Amino acid sequence: MKIRNRMADVVELRCHICQNFLKLIVCEDWRQELYRFTQEKIKGPYKVNYMEQHKIMRKKGIENYSIDDMDVPFIVNILCFCPQIAKVSKITSKALSYVKEDRHETNHSSENEPEEELYLRALISLRDLQGLLHTIDLNEIEIPDEQRSQFVMEYSKDIENLKLEIYNDCIEMFQIKKDIQLIISSDNQDDTFFRIFQSYNDKSCLSDENKEQMSRFLIEASNRGVRSAHKYAAMIYLHLYHDLEEATHRYEMMIANEEKLSASEAHELIDFINHMYMKGKQPTDRMMQFVKLIKEQGFNIEETSQGIIWKKRK
Repeated sequence: MKIRNRMADVVELRCHICQNFLKLIVCEDWRQELYRFTQEKIKGPYKVNYMEQHKIMRKKGIENYSIDDMDVPFIVNILCFCPQIAKVSKITSKALSYVKEDRHETNHSSENEPEEELYLRALISLRDLQGLLHTIDLNEIEIPDEQRSQFVMEYSKDIENLKLEIYNDCIEMFQIKKDIQLIISSDNQDDTFFRIFQSYNDKSCLSDENKEQMSRFLIEASNRGVRSAHKYAAMIYLHLYHDLEEATHRYEMMIANEEKLSASEAHELIDFINHMYMKGKQPTDRMMQFVKLIKEQGFNIEETSQGIIWKKRK
């Protein structure tokens, strides 16, 4: 799912913004002070919020520990509760709390959320990051103006670029969903599928992005039960993602509940089973049932220890 990559980009950008903001305001001799602060916190009721970073400090040694080792929650805790290291205004603390909540939401993803929810989370996170930059620019005036301005401009540009990519992804996602709905609601699904598929295929030669879009369309169509899309999805998983298990699943979807296979489908299925043998994988029982079906339909094949061969008719 494309949005997973975008969420990773948001996570990385959030971390860099927080780390580099702390670098702008941290005191010179911060390591020893931070170590004392962390030592106290791991003895208190909120020790879970500090244990992981404490382990890193102990493992690397406090003199080798850096701000780049810190994660977002730890940085926010420093900024909000350790003014002897880095002091910020109350309004900046509030903006940081939103960023910390966004990070919590991101890290507790179930991996099963619909795409729309993930895109919304990403956009909310970017909104809160932009709000943090605006707050820093207005309130953290102890940072020299030139440094503050450069910091805000650099990361505002990164936020806008990522936001634009997400908007474009959303447009593509809704277009794909609209096209698949047209196929599903059509009186002739096969004709409608191949007509829409051809439009994606025509554009795929223009750029790698268009090729990826076609792949996403085919996989989503297969997910929604469009039979004509299953074999294309299987080939994508086999040749692009090298995911033999998922490719097997797509071929099984293609021929599920079918009483008869076309000659081309029979050849594709046998080629795939032979590919499994070449990879040292045993075809599933379900796949071997389809081999039996192919035989019963009159296709002249023979099973061997190396795979399945097509026999010439006498």
